Amino acid sequence: DVLAYKLQHPNVKINHAILHAGRPGSGKDSLYTPFLWGIGGEQLVNVSIVRNEELNSTWGYALESEVMVFEELRQAEAKDRRAIENHLKPIIAAPPEFLQVNRKGLHPYQALNRVFVLAFSNERVPLSLAGDDRRWFVTYSEAPRMAERDAQAIWQWYEAGGLATAAGWLYARDVSAFNPGAAPPLTEAKIIMIEQGRSTA
Repeated sequence: DVLAYKLQHPNVKINHAILHAGRPGSGKDSLYTPFLWGIGGEQLVNVSIVRNEELNSTWGYALESEVMVFEELRQAEAKDRRAIENHLKPIIAAPPEFLQVNRKGLHPYQALNRVFVLAFSNERVPLSLAGDDRRWFVTYSEAPRMAERDAQAIWQWYEAGGLATAAGWLYARDVSAFNPGAAPPLTEAKIIMIEQGRSTA
Protein backbone atom coordinates (compact mmCIF):
# COMPACT_ATOMS: atom_id res chain seq x y z
CA ASP A 1 0.00 0.00 0.00
CA VAL A 2 2.84 2.40 0.81
CA LEU A 3 4.55 1.87 -2.53
CA ALA A 4 1.27 2.05 -4.45
CA TYR A 5 0.27 5.25 -2.66
CA LYS A 6 3.61 6.92 -3.41
CA LEU A 7 3.27 6.10 -7.09
CA GLN A 8 -0.35 7.25 -7.29
CA HIS A 9 0.02 10.36 -5.09
CA PRO A 10 3.61 11.67 -5.48
CA ASN A 11 2.53 15.11 -4.24
CA VAL A 12 1.46 13.78 -0.81
CA LYS A 13 4.02 13.24 1.96
CA ILE A 14 4.05 9.75 3.52
CA ASN A 15 5.04 10.22 7.14
CA HIS A 16 7.10 7.08 7.60
CA ALA A 17 9.93 5.18 5.94
CA ILE A 18 10.55 1.54 5.07
CA LEU A 19 13.52 -0.38 6.44
CA HIS A 20 13.90 -3.83 4.87
CA ALA A 21 16.64 -5.90 6.48
CA GLY A 22 17.72 -9.44 5.72
CA ARG A 23 20.52 -11.69 4.65
CA PRO A 24 22.96 -10.51 1.96
CA GLY A 25 21.97 -11.49 -1.56
CA SER A 26 18.42 -12.49 -0.67
CA GLY A 27 16.91 -10.19 -3.30
CA LYS A 28 15.80 -7.19 -1.23
CA ASP A 29 16.88 -4.68 -3.87
CA SER A 30 15.29 -6.71 -6.68
CA LEU A 31 11.97 -6.78 -4.84
CA TYR A 32 11.61 -2.97 -4.97
CA THR A 33 12.95 -2.50 -8.50
CA PRO A 34 9.48 -2.21 -10.14
CA PHE A 35 8.52 0.50 -7.64
CA LEU A 36 11.68 2.51 -8.33
CA TRP A 37 11.24 1.97 -12.07
CA GLY A 38 7.69 3.28 -11.75
CA ILE A 39 9.03 6.41 -10.04
CA GLY A 40 11.96 7.17 -12.32
CA GLY A 41 12.11 4.83 -15.30
CA GLU A 42 15.26 3.05 -16.44
CA GLN A 43 17.45 6.04 -15.52
CA LEU A 44 15.86 6.24 -12.05
CA VAL A 45 15.10 9.92 -12.45
CA ASN A 46 13.87 11.36 -9.12
CA VAL A 47 15.52 8.50 -7.19
CA SER A 48 18.61 9.25 -5.09
CA ILE A 49 20.95 6.46 -3.97
CA VAL A 50 22.61 7.62 -0.74
CA ARG A 51 25.59 6.01 0.95
CA ASN A 52 26.07 6.09 4.73
CA GLU A 53 29.03 8.44 4.48
CA GLU A 54 26.90 10.94 2.55
CA LEU A 55 24.30 11.24 5.29
CA ASN A 56 25.99 14.22 6.90
CA SER A 57 26.74 15.98 3.60
CA THR A 58 26.01 19.70 3.71
CA TRP A 59 24.69 19.77 0.14
CA GLY A 60 21.48 17.79 0.40
CA TYR A 61 20.82 17.22 -3.30
CA ALA A 62 19.10 13.93 -2.46
CA LEU A 63 16.30 15.91 -0.83
CA GLU A 64 15.18 17.04 -4.28
CA SER A 65 14.17 13.48 -5.23
CA GLU A 66 10.87 11.65 -4.85
CA VAL A 67 12.58 8.64 -3.24
CA MET A 68 15.79 8.44 -1.23
CA VAL A 69 17.34 4.95 -1.12
CA PHE A 70 19.91 3.70 1.38
CA GLU A 71 21.35 0.51 -0.08
CA GLU A 72 23.16 -0.54 3.09
CA LEU A 73 22.22 1.21 6.31
CA ARG A 74 24.81 0.19 8.86
CA GLN A 75 26.64 1.65 11.86
CA ALA A 76 28.76 -0.34 14.30
CA GLU A 77 28.41 1.96 17.31
CA ALA A 78 25.13 2.54 19.16
CA LYS A 79 25.75 6.29 19.31
CA ASP A 80 26.15 6.38 15.53
CA ARG A 81 22.95 4.39 15.00
CA ARG A 82 21.11 6.90 17.17
CA ALA A 83 22.72 9.81 15.30
CA ILE A 84 21.46 8.46 11.96
CA GLU A 85 17.96 8.03 13.34
CA ASN A 86 17.93 11.61 14.64
CA HIS A 87 19.35 12.98 11.38
CA LEU A 88 16.64 11.29 9.31
CA LYS A 89 13.70 12.35 11.51
CA PRO A 90 12.94 15.67 9.75
CA ILE A 91 13.41 14.04 6.34
CA ILE A 92 11.07 11.11 6.92
CA ALA A 93 8.09 13.03 8.32
CA ALA A 94 6.51 16.44 7.91
CA PRO A 95 6.56 18.88 9.59
CA PRO A 96 8.93 20.39 8.68
CA GLU A 97 7.08 21.21 5.48
CA PHE A 98 10.29 22.35 3.79
CA LEU A 99 13.91 21.11 3.82
CA GLN A 100 16.91 23.29 3.06
CA VAL A 101 18.95 22.29 0.02
CA ASN A 102 22.45 23.75 -0.15
CA ARG A 103 24.01 24.05 -3.61
CA LYS A 104 27.64 24.62 -4.48
CA GLY A 105 28.22 28.21 -5.52
CA LEU A 106 24.52 29.07 -5.28
CA HIS A 107 22.14 30.26 -2.62
CA PRO A 108 20.38 27.52 -0.62
CA TYR A 109 16.65 27.15 -1.11
CA GLN A 110 13.72 25.48 0.64
CA ALA A 111 12.48 22.30 -1.06
CA LEU A 112 9.04 20.89 -0.36
CA ASN A 113 9.38 17.94 2.02
CA ARG A 114 7.78 15.04 0.20
CA VAL A 115 10.75 12.66 -0.24
CA PHE A 116 10.09 9.03 0.69
CA VAL A 117 12.88 7.07 2.42
CA LEU A 118 13.55 3.42 1.55
CA ALA A 119 16.42 1.71 3.37
CA PHE A 120 18.02 -1.70 3.14
CA SER A 121 20.36 -3.43 5.56
CA ASN A 122 22.02 -6.77 6.16
CA GLU A 123 22.04 -6.06 9.90
CA ARG A 124 19.39 -6.91 12.47
CA VAL A 125 19.86 -3.56 14.23
CA PRO A 126 21.09 -0.90 11.80
CA LEU A 127 19.27 1.84 13.76
CA SER A 128 18.53 2.55 17.42
CA LEU A 129 14.81 3.25 17.64
CA ALA A 130 12.82 4.59 20.57
CA GLY A 131 10.02 2.43 21.92
CA ASP A 132 7.40 4.94 20.74
CA ASP A 133 8.88 5.45 17.25
CA ARG A 134 6.28 6.44 14.64
CA ARG A 135 8.56 6.92 11.64
CA TRP A 136 9.82 3.47 10.60
CA PHE A 137 8.11 0.41 9.15
CA VAL A 138 10.60 -2.42 9.74
CA THR A 139 10.57 -5.83 8.12
CA TYR A 140 13.17 -8.60 8.14
CA SER A 141 13.52 -11.34 5.52
CA GLU A 142 14.74 -14.76 6.64
CA ALA A 143 15.14 -15.79 2.99
CA PRO A 144 18.57 -17.27 2.14
CA ARG A 145 20.87 -15.99 -0.57
CA MET A 146 19.07 -16.15 -3.90
CA ALA A 147 20.31 -18.76 -6.34
CA GLU A 148 21.92 -17.35 -9.47
CA ARG A 149 19.37 -19.01 -11.77
CA ASP A 150 16.49 -17.53 -9.76
CA ALA A 151 17.98 -14.05 -9.91
CA GLN A 152 18.49 -14.37 -13.67
CA ALA A 153 14.90 -15.55 -14.12
CA ILE A 154 13.50 -12.56 -12.22
CA TRP A 155 15.57 -10.04 -14.13
CA GLN A 156 14.80 -11.65 -17.48
CA TRP A 157 11.12 -11.32 -16.64
CA TYR A 158 11.64 -7.72 -15.54
CA GLU A 159 13.38 -6.85 -18.81
CA ALA A 160 10.70 -8.61 -20.86
CA GLY A 161 7.92 -6.38 -19.53
CA GLY A 162 7.72 -7.49 -15.92
CA LEU A 163 8.74 -4.07 -14.59
CA ALA A 164 5.80 -2.42 -16.33
CA THR A 165 3.47 -5.22 -15.22
CA ALA A 166 4.44 -4.95 -11.55
CA ALA A 167 4.45 -1.14 -11.57
CA GLY A 168 1.06 -1.19 -13.30
CA TRP A 169 -0.28 -3.42 -10.55
CA LEU A 170 0.84 -0.84 -7.99
CA TYR A 171 -0.72 2.00 -9.97
CA ALA A 172 -4.03 0.11 -10.14
CA ARG A 173 -4.10 -0.94 -6.48
CA ASP A 174 -6.91 0.50 -4.36
CA VAL A 175 -5.25 2.64 -1.67
CA SER A 176 -8.34 4.67 -0.75
CA ALA A 177 -8.14 3.38 2.84
CA PHE A 178 -4.43 4.14 3.24
CA ASN A 179 -3.60 7.03 5.58
CA PRO A 180 -0.23 8.60 4.64
CA GLY A 181 -0.06 10.50 7.93
CA ALA A 182 -0.63 7.51 10.22
CA ALA A 183 2.06 5.61 12.08
CA PRO A 184 3.15 2.40 10.33
CA PRO A 185 2.12 -1.02 11.69
CA LEU A 186 4.27 -2.42 14.49
CA THR A 187 6.12 -5.54 13.37
CA GLU A 188 8.07 -8.25 15.14
CA ALA A 189 11.21 -7.07 13.35
CA LYS A 190 10.74 -3.58 14.77
CA ILE A 191 10.16 -4.88 18.30
CA ILE A 192 13.41 -6.87 18.07
CA MET A 193 15.26 -3.80 16.76
CA ILE A 194 13.97 -1.64 19.61
CA GLU A 195 14.89 -4.23 22.23
CA GLN A 196 18.35 -4.97 20.88
CA GLY A 197 19.07 -1.29 20.34
CA ARG A 198 18.72 -0.42 24.00
CA SER A 199 21.83 0.23 26.06
CA THR A 200 22.85 -2.18 28.81
CA ALA A 201 22.07 0.57 31.33
